[in-house]
Amino acid sequence: MDTNNNTDNPIVAICYDFDKTLSPKDMQEYALFDKLKTTPVEFWDMSNNYAKAHGMDIILSYMKLIVDFTKKSPDLSITRQDFVDMGAKVELFSGVLSWFDRINKFADECGVIVEHYIISAGQKEIIEGTHIAKFFKAIYASSFVYDQQGRPVWPNRVVNSTQKTQYLYRINKNCLDESDEHLVHAHMPHELRRIPFENIIYIGDSFSDIPAMSIVTDRGGHSIGVYNTKTTNTDLVKQLLQHKRISFFASANYSKNSKLQLLVTNIIQKIKINHELLTVSRKQRDE
Repeated sequence: MDTNNNTDNPIVAICYDFDKTLSPKDMQEYALFDKLKTTPVEFWDMSNNYAKAHGMDIILSYMKLIVDFTKKSPDLSITRQDFVDMGAKVELFSGVLSWFDRINKFADECGVIVEHYIISAGQKEIIEGTHIAKFFKAIYASSFVYDQQGRPVWPNRVVNSTQKTQYLYRINKNCLDESDEHLVHAHMPHELRRIPFENIIYIGDSFSDIPAMSIVTDRGGHSIGVYNTKTTNTDLVKQLLQHKRISFFASANYSKNSKLQLLVTNIIQKIKINHELLTVSRKQRDE
């Protein structure tokens, strides 16, 4: 029973990583490092070395480094609004801007409800400023606590590779409020879960997506590994496919008639057919 869906149409959740999945580079590289007067290589070297020296989570390390940079001098001060403004400068892969409308239209014609979610180790505030933020039902990503002047002072939320799996269960159980630690861990029968794992599509690109992609694949959903067409390095996604951590792979080309669109639309059709067959089976059992 789906108490949150007032129609007979199945609900499909498409979950996306962000960096190198929807965008060719890490989101911080488009404006943040210029603001901090450093380079990507210098910043990530400092962050990785600090994390190694202190046995620290790499996401926490880079967030601490940002706070430290903003304390150095007034010239380096960054506010929450600055982060949001940086989002408009983030480059997106080909076809991403029109992707959501195309997929939504296709799903609607199939009688399927599609919801889009971000699950990213990147920065939530920057994603909120991108041109595609309006398409997501929820954006799960790392974020800061801010002082009265809007300056970052402490991590508010950290999303690393293993924590990404938590958000899959939140979507699965319709527990989208990140402060709710009870429902996300509580037992819930499969038939009461709003979006079963079989109806989840996860799109990611790297090692940080492996736990999430593996869970989706193992539970009957569909994971797709994407790669940058400019680098054409398919070694990782081929390895993930061989190890059954993903179902398919494709270039990160979101354009009309691309391989990625064909995969996603075929999966949507499959979910619709499976839903209809399951409905018939249930009705026959009740007769």
